[in-house]
Formats: sequence, C-alpha cells, structure tokens
Amino acid sequence: MRIMIFVAAIVSSLIMVAQASEPEIATLRKAPLAEAPQAPRMTPQSNTDIRRTRNYPEQPPVIPHKIEAY
Repeated sequence: MRIMIFVAAIVSSLIMVAQASEPEIATLRKAPLAEAPQAPRMTPQSNTDIRRTRNYPEQPPVIPHKIEAY
C-alpha cells in the first residue's frame, strides 16, 4: 500500500513539473490568440480583360501569381 502511495506521489509531482515547464506553442499567427494583428497590405491587382499570351498551343490559361517560395 505504501508503494502505491509513493508511486502516486511521484507521478503527480512529475505531472505538475511538466505542466509548469510547458513551452509556449508557436503559431502561424505570430500574435496571441486574444489579439487581432494588423492584416498585411493588399497587393495591386491587374483588372484587365486582355488574355495573356500562351507559350505553346495547348498551354492552360496563364494566371498571374507569385512564385517566391517555390
């Protein structure tokens, strides 16, 4: 019986230590959840009805987009 009490005391103390030293979770928001960060500025849009030229006959329609992180 004493061994069970001893084991329970050790387990509960380990749980308390683990909860106290829990690291902060990194998020993609880069801001606390209770805070609303400022939205990034919008990029300029090209509102033209002109079809963009294709490089070869069977090429899908060309849609302009950023390719920085590819």
